[in-house]
Amino acid sequence: FPSHDNVVVDDSGSVARRLGILKVFDGPVHSVWARGKYCFFVSGGSLYRRVAGENVLVTSDIGDSHMYYELMFNKCYMSNGSVRLIVDDNSVTAWVANVPAQVQSDKRVLGIVSDFTRLCVHAGRMFVQKGNGIWQSEPGNPGCFNLGSGPMSFGELGDFVSVGNGMYVSCEDGIVFLEGAAKEDFIRKTVYGKSAIPGTLGVVNGTDIEDSQEFFGNTAAWVSSDGVCFGDVS
Repeated sequence: FPSHDNVVVDDSGSVARRLGILKVFDGPVHSVWARGKYCFFVSGGSLYRRVAGENVLVTSDIGDSHMYYELMFNKCYMSNGSVRLIVDDNSVTAWVANVPAQVQSDKRVLGIVSDFTRLCVHAGRMFVQKGNGIWQSEPGNPGCFNLGSGPMSFGELGDFVSVGNGMYVSCEDGIVFLEGAAKEDFIRKTVYGKSAIPGTLGVVNGTDIEDSQEFFGNTAAWVSSDGVCFGDVS
């Protein structure tokens, strides 16, 4: 092959030319996210979904702040700090409070947290970021939070992800592992002394990692000033 061709060599030794770059949208975009059948991005204050090779306008006038996404109950929940939406194949609805009827003895203050950004589903709850705090929803109800209990507080809170029996959180202490299913029983462990470079903490398939240590299932991965790091379920 000529030196300017970009090629792929597969496991059998066969060589093929790598597919070229295909432009699918004209104009600047941000907040690109894809999982399963869903693929979204933001451009010019409008939210688009990529479906069957086409760009479909979902809604406009959402602003140009970064949009965060999470999948729960086969629906995509999203927030950019001021606009909250729920999108599935058939509808686009506002993500609003969904508070069940409370008995008289239930003194909890239930509602939805305002102005949150990052999202993470863990152990059947929605966890959301507001400032340097992480709030948790009631089990199975991403529209209902116990506002009276307050958030879990961190300094310089960054990304957070769910892996197995806990959550990895990038914060002022470095990388913290919250072992457990909810705020009430989390055991906090600092597992790495440096925080993640913003935007790099995510989840990968551990069996895809080529490393001297074996990882299985969902594995946290991030980049720090030391390089690429991995964390499993403990």
